[in-house]
Amino acid sequence: STNLIKYQYLHNNINMNRNTIIVRNLGKMNYLQALQIQQDILSQRHRPPTQPTTTSSSSFQDTLLLVEHDPPVYTIGKRDTKDDILVDENILRDLNTEVHHIGRGGNVTWHGPGQLVGYPILNLAHYQKNIRWYIDALQEVIQKTLLHYNIESGTYNTPLLTGVWVGKSRERKIAALGIQLSRWYTMHGFAFNINPNLEPYQRIIPCGITDTKLSVTSLEKEINKPITISEVSPVLIENFGKVFNSEMKVE
Repeated sequence: STNLIKYQYLHNNINMNRNTIIVRNLGKMNYLQALQIQQDILSQRHRPPTQPTTTSSSSFQDTLLLVEHDPPVYTIGKRDTKDDILVDENILRDLNTEVHHIGRGGNVTWHGPGQLVGYPILNLAHYQKNIRWYIDALQEVIQKTLLHYNIESGTYNTPLLTGVWVGKSRERKIAALGIQLSRWYTMHGFAFNINPNLEPYQRIIPCGITDTKLSVTSLEKEINKPITISEVSPVLIENFGKVFNSEMKVE
């Protein structure tokens, strides 16, 4: 199948040294606090050690942060303007919703309860110094997780439609991606809809997508039964380890 071929491609083109990725589950956290944690880890990595050592501090290891943002937030990426937010910001404040301009790629998107957000902070020298490879790998993690629930998914090879899509015509978006690189270290990442209220997407043009045939969905909606982030997280972590050929160490 296409998924199998793509999965084999990812593994055949990865640095074969097996890495360890620290997984930190931040639980429910506001957006700026999680952003600060990403920036703190990155700043430590760019700081050279004062003396040589044979053991690495955990702060210098590749890390996957998992978080559910609460209160909800709209984030605006580099390609975007506020025009893609369709309601007045005062209304959003009344709805306890934040708005932040950030440094990742992509357009406006929503984060909030019921959405599993992953922030991989990785040194791509351990894998491949290739942005396209990295985006494909993140999408593959989501796709393999969806296959666990017997959901076929696909991707588009165009920046505007980056992410993971489901449906016969790939018309429903279930996961969004927006990344930033600094000296081949990654930050920001993916947002995977598990069981959120999808109403907040009606207040924006999500990811700049204006085609009315395209919509946003969730895992719970697709499998048509209740499911929680805590159920999905271990499956996603396992698949992250497979795709990135790494041992996942959950803290």
